[in-house]
Amino acid sequence: MSLPRVEQIVPAAPSTSVVDTGAFCVGALLLGLATRGLIPVLVHRGWEPLLAWFAAGSLVVFLPLLALGAAVLRSEGGPWTRARLRLQPPTRHDWALIAAGTLVVGLLSGLLALVMRRWVGAELAPPFLRVEPLGAGRLWILAVWLPFWILNVLAEEFIWRAVLLPRQEARFGRWAWLVQALLWALFHASFGVTVLVLVVPTLLVVPFVAQHTRNTFCGVAVHALSNGPPFVLIALGLI
Repeated sequence: MSLPRVEQIVPAAPSTSVVDTGAFCVGALLLGLATRGLIPVLVHRGWEPLLAWFAAGSLVVFLPLLALGAAVLRSEGGPWTRARLRLQPPTRHDWALIAAGTLVVGLLSGLLALVMRRWVGAELAPPFLRVEPLGAGRLWILAVWLPFWILNVLAEEFIWRAVLLPRQEARFGRWAWLVQALLWALFHASFGVTVLVLVVPTLLVVPFVAQHTRNTFCGVAVHALSNGPPFVLIALGLI
């Protein structure tokens, strides 16, 4: 059974644009605080950069984003229904778009990484985002990464896709996914230009799939599949 259309669950008030843009700006400030503030402090005190990112990202960025998303929902005054959050079992069409979206993100991101390494010679990520193959004695890092990965994906998909995307659709119609892609890029700005270029496919495909299917699960799936398995494969030295 299909969910109600967006105009039936979210009002298209002009003030929603201010709130929604403000939420992305707050997220960008939180990510900047974590990457430019807390992580350098932790690394200076002897933390491994990757573990510093797990800690700072969880405490300073993703847990606050969950709280911010909940605050936006409360401000609407309505119940937290499946219809409002657009949560439903994926159809065959949804699974096809999830597979296609994941494939597009993987191919385009890989191509961008190849071009940037070969012709630009760019450092593709700051130290706290670089993943190296883990030796046998360091595989425990995967156990630390797993809850962080789940929190990262669920927090972003909750606030950006479940909470804000329907509001943006009510305001911007069929172009809401593109508006959200631009604002999502703003959120990632503190990662630097090279990372922003590398994640352009993700920034475009995830909100497009979520809007086209009107199913938050689809955004969660593409986001999770696009950044989880590559981390594991690199950490295990398989790619």
